[in-house]
Amino acid sequence: MEVISDEELERIAASEGPRSIAAARALAEVRKQRAKDLQARVFQVGNTYAIGPEPTPEDENFFHRLELELARSRTPSKG
Repeated sequence: MEVISDEELERIAASEGPRSIAAARALAEVRKQRAKDLQARVFQVGNTYAIGPEPTPEDENFFHRLELELARSRTPSKG
């Protein structure tokens, strides 16, 4: 899980063009939440963006396990 800055999301959205829908949506959503005075950040989990407050250690542990599981599911099984 990695914190993604607004500037990085803007760069991704600009460089990937139509393929950057997820980055553009994440940027719009985090800005909408901040406009409501919510403490929101964007986190990248694998190929997905999550929006929310600063995670607790338990949250980070959950997302780390999720990333491992997602990576495992993408790896072709041998046999």
